[in-house]
Amino acid sequence: MMARVLIIIAGMLLGGLGAYGLFWIAGMTFGPLYASEEDMSRNIKLFMINAAVWMATGGWVGHRIFKRYLKPE
Repeated sequence: MMARVLIIIAGMLLGGLGAYGLFWIAGMTFGPLYASEEDMSRNIKLFMINAAVWMATGGWVGHRIFKRYLKPE
């Protein structure tokens, strides 16, 4: 049970890092993505939604990996 939780948390962390990496690359590629406080607020909302989706996907992938390959018999 503990191994499953750790694998799911690891997947969620990797998903969060993927979301951060995506936004970091977009910022480096396209320059500053904001010109005012409103733009910054919009970008934070987009990042939070994106990070939540990536983390949920990472947790799901971690669960699937545990279920398929690491499940003790």
